[in-house]
Amino acid sequence: MLEGRQGKTFRRRAVLAGAGLLTFSLGTTNARAARPDSPCHPVTTTPRYRGEVPTPSAVLGVDFGDRPFTLAEADRYLDAVAAASSRVRASTLGKSPSGKPLRYAVVGAPERVTPQGIATIGERLRLLRDPRTPLAVVDRLVKDTPAVVWLTAGVHGSEPGGTNAVLRVLRDLADRDDCAARAIVSTTVVVIVPVQNPEGYATGDRWNSYGFDLNRDWFALTQPETRAVTAAMAKLPPVAALDLHEMEGDSYFAPPYAAPIHHEVPAFARESKLGPTVAEEFDRQGIDLFSGREFDLLYPGTADAANSIAGLAAGITLEKGLDSPVPDRVGEHYLASWVSLATVAEQPVELLRAWNSAHRTAFEQGKRGHLQGAGLPLVRHYFLFAGDTTTELVWRLQQRGVEVHKLAAPLRVPDLRHYGRPARAETVPVGSYWIPLAQPAKHWVQTMLGEQNHATPTVFSDVSAWSLPLLAGVEAAFSGAELRPVAVPCPALPEPQAPPAKAPALGVLRFLPPDYPVLGSVGWLNHRLERMWRLPFRTVPGQGVTKESLRGIEVLTVPDAPAQVSYELLGEAGRAALREWVNAGGRYVGWGGTAQLAALLGITSTTLSSPTGEVPGALIRVLVDTDHPLGSGLPSTTWHLNDSNLVLRAANPAFAVASYPPHGSPDWFVSGHEVGASELGGTAVLTDEPFGAGRVTLFSGEPNFRAFTDGMARLLRNAVVRSSVGPRARGDTAPAERAARQLPETRSGFRVTVPSTGVAATRTVLAAFNARWAERGAAGRTTFVIENRDGFERHQPPWASRLPKRLSEAGVRPLAVVLPR
Repeated sequence: MLEGRQGKTFRRRAVLAGAGLLTFSLGTTNARAARPDSPCHPVTTTPRYRGEVPTPSAVLGVDFGDRPFTLAEADRYLDAVAAASSRVRASTLGKSPSGKPLRYAVVGAPERVTPQGIATIGERLRLLRDPRTPLAVVDRLVKDTPAVVWLTAGVHGSEPGGTNAVLRVLRDLADRDDCAARAIVSTTVVVIVPVQNPEGYATGDRWNSYGFDLNRDWFALTQPETRAVTAAMAKLPPVAALDLHEMEGDSYFAPPYAAPIHHEVPAFARESKLGPTVAEEFDRQGIDLFSGREFDLLYPGTADAANSIAGLAAGITLEKGLDSPVPDRVGEHYLASWVSLATVAEQPVELLRAWNSAHRTAFEQGKRGHLQGAGLPLVRHYFLFAGDTTTELVWRLQQRGVEVHKLAAPLRVPDLRHYGRPARAETVPVGSYWIPLAQPAKHWVQTMLGEQNHATPTVFSDVSAWSLPLLAGVEAAFSGAELRPVAVPCPALPEPQAPPAKAPALGVLRFLPPDYPVLGSVGWLNHRLERMWRLPFRTVPGQGVTKESLRGIEVLTVPDAPAQVSYELLGEAGRAALREWVNAGGRYVGWGGTAQLAALLGITSTTLSSPTGEVPGALIRVLVDTDHPLGSGLPSTTWHLNDSNLVLRAANPAFAVASYPPHGSPDWFVSGHEVGASELGGTAVLTDEPFGAGRVTLFSGEPNFRAFTDGMARLLRNAVVRSSVGPRARGDTAPAERAARQLPETRSGFRVTVPSTGVAATRTVLAAFNARWAERGAAGRTTFVIENRDGFERHQPPWASRLPKRLSEAGVRPLAVVLPR
């Protein structure tokens, strides 16, 4: 999100959910659209229902615009439509972590939605995606292959309006027999997923039961829901993928997006007419809509960016304001969806031909080593070296159709560049993975394996780095040379599983209020322990910790939480019990705010301070002491995703297990955006020290961000399952405790960094929003840390997206604006 919701102001007109009450014009710059008074206009045509498909009122007792359907109602209505119509085939994509089914429907001409028909279409689309398919074959395929469109909703359970809307689309496609509906059914196949997040939808939460925002997981694929949708898309790939959301306010958003847009988004997606067609129709009807503001297309973990870059589809996010009444929310989402489907249906041959051309362009760019964007380096090849997490990285690439090979002979490379290192001549050994850029998935290869994202925004609605080798801690390199490797295709790898480990008696100290969903650091850790490492643990509530509640626990992991709030929740008795438990031999493993909590408890000599710079989710190289038990078996370097974390300084150098290299040294390297990160040079990322008979292990920030920072998570795993040996001399904890008490609360994910010339104006702008903030900084700049609504969750106030525009109007040029994620 980048700017305020300042789109055109139109005369509002309610868009009712009843069929036949919508009108629109398909007028676009393509100028083939039907006029509203055309005899077979997609919406002004009077709908004619066959009467075979029951209405929701008949099945559920409520209509589309009455209220949001429950999860059970959405599933029941989907099945009722499928049972009544030969145009619909319903099934289950997969299951959520708790076992809730992820339901979907395929809609089209009856012969196309049979298993054989779907398989045939998938094979034809595979050929169209392959730039090596002869053009004569392409010419035949585009004439009798339907254009596939995915229409999804409910990825955030607190945004239910889209679910009713896509079910209304399903009903109309299944039962209408007028020429407007037949035009869509005859030329397209539509895949409808009413609820992508059944767990969150059932509870009204944004997240699934592990606290994951599924619309941030589209490249990491840590969650079964995103894995299921991605696998199904690989079998029936779309030329357009529409994802329906809801937002604050009462307006409507349709693309084009605001900057920044990832440089590898192909022209086919960037220049899609779907968003402008929706905007034109909303304008004609006097419905409030904005484009080109607030929503960017940079972070590839969202559905729109991932589908645009990986699938070369027109990945479209459509957003409607939650402040509107249900009929408007459902009706406007239905209108935007129907307009988009009609636009695709009007020119399927042209779209499929352009889609094929986009894949050919990507292949040619890869052969030339051309990265989209001015001044970018020449890259033709990526290499991944063998390691414990390399196969998982390869698996993730393969899920998106990336062609991966293994070297069958050593390869001499004249300009091999290990990440963050200068180029040099080097031989890549046999068995290394080779990923050429000359392939249909070129855009995704570069996005996932690039050393940098190459964007230069100052406003961040998400992290600024995501290179898979860096996240995984995998040694990787790239080359721009023309090479002829001797290699064999890598077979499809199975879904990776962590090796078994002998686990100590493990506890997770949870400071979230009892009625909170499991989210953020707690949810990510629970997922890592249960589903990835399969390590049993016991949850220990932070409120009222006692000696008895800690009995039998050997290692206590303490996920990130606000330090001062957690300190108070423990109470005097709980703090004493926790100190006694560590002193008697327990291991305390904390990070972020709970590293500060350890200092407040007086159980560590590691001092903590607030950063003076701004690092909005950048990856920074870390040096690991592999002679230490917690670094044993790991590479000598990995990468930490720093999000303006606390700065750790070990009182004894022997306590530092992992540290940032000195700034300016050959090892220093940052992937992503940073302002003043040089202060981190030589400071600790992980410390481990004795306290009595126990140990205190602290990370400066989240080692398990969204469960996809696998390189740092290996250090966390060692901290959990390995016993430490090392200096037994206890450090002086008093300085660390004093420093911790001086720290402000650090939980805010909403920060603004400005040069000193903009400080006064920034204060004025924030005061006008009635914001509360703390200030920190160094010579020449100040960071405003804006207070959250509460201590545990990163909320975005309604005015957050308007802040960058207001700062610009006030003459402030920020160095970084980090919006809550």
